[in-house]
Order: sequence, then structure tokens, then C-alpha cells
Amino acid sequence: MHAARTRPAPYLAQRKAASINGLSPEARIAGRRNNVAPLVDNLMEWMQSEVVKAFDYMLKRVTVFTRFLDDGRVCLSNNAAERELRGTALGRKP
Repeated sequence: MHAARTRPAPYLAQRKAASINGLSPEARIAGRRNNVAPLVDNLMEWMQSEVVKAFDYMLKRVTVFTRFLDDGRVCLSNNAAERELRGTALGRKP
């Protein structure tokens, strides 16, 4: 959701600042630096966050992730496999 709100922010900021139209290139640069640059900086910071790294990881494996949609043998969770690996808990009181 954050990306959906943040990504278009630089474009929206410049659209809202319609007074920038018709100004000299230098004035446009000044307006963009004041109004748009902080939004771009925020977006760049977010794009380097752990959330985005997780999305990137997932998107590189989308075929594996969506395999369950085409193969009824594939479970949505690995709970059964983890239970088998865990075995009997040692030291647990009954």
C-alpha cells in the first residue's frame, strides 16, 4: 500500500503545483527541489527497505510460489513437513 501511495507522489506534487508551468527552467528546478525532491528521497529510501527486498525475493520466485494453483499435490503450508522433522520434543513434561 505504501508504494501505491508513494510512487505517484512526485507526479502529483508537480501537477498540484500548476504554477510551475510557464516558469523559467531555473524556477522549475527550484520548485521541484523544494516540493518534489523530498518525496523522491522518501521513495528512494523506501525502495531500499527490507520490505522491498522481500518483494524482490518473492517476485524472483513467483513460479514456485504459485505452483499450488496448478498442482493439487502441493500444500499451501509446510506444517506437515515441519511436524515430521520436529519429531518428539525431548525434555517436555507430559
